[in-house]
Amino acid sequence: MERNLSPQDKKVLSYSKDGRNTVAESRGKAHKAIAIRKAAANRALRRAESIVADEATRDPEHVDVFVARVGRKSWRKIPDSPLAEYVDARLKNRNARGMNKFRKSASLLEEGRAISAARPIVLNGSTGNGSLPD
Repeated sequence: MERNLSPQDKKVLSYSKDGRNTVAESRGKAHKAIAIRKAAANRALRRAESIVADEATRDPEHVDVFVARVGRKSWRKIPDSPLAEYVDARLKNRNARGMNKFRKSASLLEEGRAISAARPIVLNGSTGNGSLPD
């Protein structure tokens, strides 16, 4: 039997499971960039394989059949940052710039951060640790 979640429980789940793209691309551009990068990686793999095949037909005794890591496995998607880490980094950034007089640390945000996987994020050139970029 499913348990009805309170709004506070829903907020904690949102902080832990939701993600934000913090890699300097908008959501729409990221989808297009993924397709472009995958196509480029596949083209690079096909080109490397054709070069090896051409060398094998010319000199079959002295050919190295190893194809370097240039193809499908050379590029991987970077997962989005957890929403809790994103919000915390934004609050630290605001605090470092003097935009907040008092930094409130919400208990729900802390619970979400504890549940989510820790990954470093970058917001507008800062490292997410509250320091300003050099």
